[in-house]
Amino acid sequence: MRVGLSYSVEIEEVPPLVAGLLEKVIDQLKIDTLRKCEDAARNLNIKTPSIDGIDAAIQELNGAKHAFANMDIVLADYINILQGYVGVLKTPPALPGPPASEELEEASSPVEESTE
Repeated sequence: MRVGLSYSVEIEEVPPLVAGLLEKVIDQLKIDTLRKCEDAARNLNIKTPSIDGIDAAIQELNGAKHAFANMDIVLADYINILQGYVGVLKTPPALPGPPASEELEEASSPVEESTE
């Protein structure tokens, strides 16, 4: 099950944070997913692969496929983070403006005192 996490960081920390997260993805690709594909190829590169070797290759490829699907979700998260970052950079900061007309009316209306 996947859950969403939310926390804030300083704006200048976003690119290095995502880069660090990407390093973990790269390591996972190199270590886990690539290994599964290499194992599958090894099982199939035998002169006459056995049914067991082919079944093992299928299992390894299914594992790699599952890992890639998870990777797709994680990379989509990183894309969303970076798109939000770019959106913040492209949007000028809001400047405090004059109060809305309702606020002016409320501020200028006299306060009635109760004599009870």
